[in-house]
Amino acid sequence: MLFETAFSKKNRFKKVLGTTFALTFSHFLFLNTAHATWYRYYDNRGIANISTTVSPEHIRRGYETLDSRMQVIRKAQPFESEQFAKLEAQREQAYKQRNNDIRLKSAYSNSHLAEIKKREMLTAIQQQINFQKKQLNLIYKDQLILKQQEQAATLSGKAIPSTLKNALQTNANQIERTQNSILISQTSYQRTEQQYDAIIARLKVLETQN
Repeated sequence: MLFETAFSKKNRFKKVLGTTFALTFSHFLFLNTAHATWYRYYDNRGIANISTTVSPEHIRRGYETLDSRMQVIRKAQPFESEQFAKLEAQREQAYKQRNNDIRLKSAYSNSHLAEIKKREMLTAIQQQINFQKKQLNLIYKDQLILKQQEQAATLSGKAIPSTLKNALQTNANQIERTQNSILISQTSYQRTEQQYDAIIARLKVLETQN
């Protein structure tokens, strides 16, 4: 009789333990089932589009959050088109800025190296400008000689030789081309300086954020 009583108690303990486990497991299933796993929006034709992530189209049209039993948990109202476009533009700008920052760090590492590169670039362009100006001075000297020959021929009453006329025209063309080259180089100097100033300023901002 004593053995049967102990055995009965053991059976009752197993039943209680089993019931407790069953209730706990059922509660876990309920919580897991109630967890949102789907997002649904309707297009212009009224067709439901369902996915496991929220896309920009979900946000623009408004969407429903569903659990695994496809029951609606909550609804998100559609964004106004103007507000949506503004947020999309901001997101795109942030994406471009992030990629640009990655390229800057890869190319220059830090603002100090960018400043060194800036000086190197500007020095090279300035040397080119100086060379072009020397070339222009030489061409001006040739022009002075040709003008003197032209004046001498005019004072003597002789016709100006065609070779001299051609030389004067060639000289004038050289002056124009060299002046344009100097202008292009000066513009390049200013543009390069501005670009590197912007690069250095951005790198300094990134350095303060680290």
